[in-house]
Amino acid sequence: GQYISTDYDAAGDDGSLYGIKASFGMGAFNAYVAYAEVKDDADVSVSAKVGGADPIYTAQVIGSGEYTAGSKGYAVDANYEVVKGAKVGARYSDISVEAANKDYSIVDIYANYAFDGALKGFGVELQYEDKSGDSGVLDSNELRFRANYKF
Repeated sequence: GQYISTDYDAAGDDGSLYGIKASFGMGAFNAYVAYAEVKDDADVSVSAKVGGADPIYTAQVIGSGEYTAGSKGYAVDANYEVVKGAKVGARYSDISVEAANKDYSIVDIYANYAFDGALKGFGVELQYEDKSGDSGVLDSNELRFRANYKF
């Protein structure tokens, strides 16, 4: 479970969200389903999610998720470790923001590889995100490549 709250001292209403997530796996296969909802009172502050809290369970692979008052959504993710250190996966998220009258869905495809041996600590990631929406949402596609090294 997940709960995040933002206290707006001067504004009056406070923002809060809750989420639930069920994960399961067998061998190299892992999956989860998640649901999250932001109460109608106020948005949850960006600083609340960056300040140490995990991203909302229904967040996209590239995007940070929806923290707008009155939003709710679900996500389904499945991934498979093809060989040791190499994982491929896909995530589907469906989000509704009632106050803004927008609904959208996101399909994410991702892969990562953590090197071993002489390159231990070096890893690469490839992420693709396709966002499509109904009313008030711009469709978009995004491709991201990351290379990192852990000392």
